[in-house]
Amino acid sequence: MEEFTVGKNLELAIELQGKTPNREEVLELLKKVDLDGFYKRKQNQFSGGQKQRVAIARALIKDPEIIMADEPTGALDSNTGKQVMDTLKKLSQDKLVIVVSHDREFAEIYGDRIIELKDGKIIKDETKIEVEAKRISSGVSIIEDKIIHIKKGQTLSKFDLLEITTNIMKHSKEKDTIISFDDKANESVKKSAFITADGNSETFIKTNESNLKLKEYNPKNFKLIKSRFKIKDSFKMGVSSLKHKTLRLIFTIFMSMIAFSLFGLSDALASYNRASSVYEYFNMTSSKTVVASKVYSGNNYLMADMPNSSLVINEKEYTKLKNTLICLLF
Repeated sequence: MEEFTVGKNLELAIELQGKTPNREEVLELLKKVDLDGFYKRKQNQFSGGQKQRVAIARALIKDPEIIMADEPTGALDSNTGKQVMDTLKKLSQDKLVIVVSHDREFAEIYGDRIIELKDGKIIKDETKIEVEAKRISSGVSIIEDKIIHIKKGQTLSKFDLLEITTNIMKHSKEKDTIISFDDKANESVKKSAFITADGNSETFIKTNESNLKLKEYNPKNFKLIKSRFKIKDSFKMGVSSLKHKTLRLIFTIFMSMIAFSLFGLSDALASYNRASSVYEYFNMTSSKTVVASKVYSGNNYLMADMPNSSLVINEKEYTKLKNTLICLLF
């Protein structure tokens, strides 16, 4: 809700759970999604990524065991999308986070398990594992016999240098070898090779379902609550919505008035019945007798007692009137 502050947005969500909002609770929620200090900021001043994190904070109000995110980075740039995924990854330490995404790179970086679907069927189910690197010494390791990793500040021994040289000579005969001292290039290699902070590598293998820990849920423990806004909050929301697209609102109201007027007119014309109208007229005048004469051209009747004019009705309508009024035929 754009017109409310972030704090008020979360407080309203707490009220919908039938709870009394607590500022400390809201501040803690904002801290969890890396929005500490944004309590009084209006949501219409936020970026797309910040709005996504506010949505995550609203989801956390119920303290769910499972958080489901459908394309959380779909409308965001790569940097903002990374911030949102970092937030979800942090939450996954305590909760199960399920993300639906078409971004394979994000899935491999952040996911612990990837289930790939096609036409509603599972075509691949893989789980991430950490592969221990070959340790040459405490600060030097060889990752999957492809990458030599030397920790910052490591003093290389003669044995370290011998192992490094041996591996370089072995691989340089068959392929190019690049030794980089550029931080940006090294980070890119770490990212693409899924190298952890410990110097190990991460890879995906087929999921072994026998190793999965399943939790049983009792549907009887699931309870629905009745949610509703306070009147003042509902009124404020309604009034604030009038500020948006005012011309369209005025035009819609005008066209609605015309539409309802035409509907009322057509309904009145469709339901009009002359016999009923004549009966109602005489009933209002407390008259039970009416003079009618048969018109020569057809089975129609001319009502003579109508004010300032006469009314011609057909034989069916005359019969209906005759059952309720005394019709004198001449």
